[in-house]
Amino acid sequence: MNDTIGIFYNKPDGTLVKTYGFTGSGAEILYTWCDDQGYPHDETCTDAEFQTWTPRRDVKDFPQWEKSDPLLPYSFDLFYDIKRRSQLVPLYEEIKGSDEEQFFRELLAEHEIPFSFDEE
Repeated sequence: MNDTIGIFYNKPDGTLVKTYGFTGSGAEILYTWCDDQGYPHDETCTDAEFQTWTPRRDVKDFPQWEKSDPLLPYSFDLFYDIKRRSQLVPLYEEIKGSDEEQFFRELLAEHEIPFSFDEE
């Protein structure tokens, strides 16, 4: 029985999708998938359809996104509510010069994420 939201699944046609929630009534599952150009599409499905999908716990991101804008480790989402590397620069610009900057630098170093700081 499929009961995990927030992981990847293969639909019977082979499409890779990621579930992320429920509709307001809770009757349908919300999911997203990527087309060949990497554009996301949000859709819903019934629980009966969801049960035909195969969990893919080995997949951490859509292949199209992994190359162009990789996911960050969970701690960045936890502390800063960001999920992708493209969000690092705007975040740094926001916290630059604050007490938070040192923690941000330590987090980058801990996860060995290369980042270019504008040292003045």
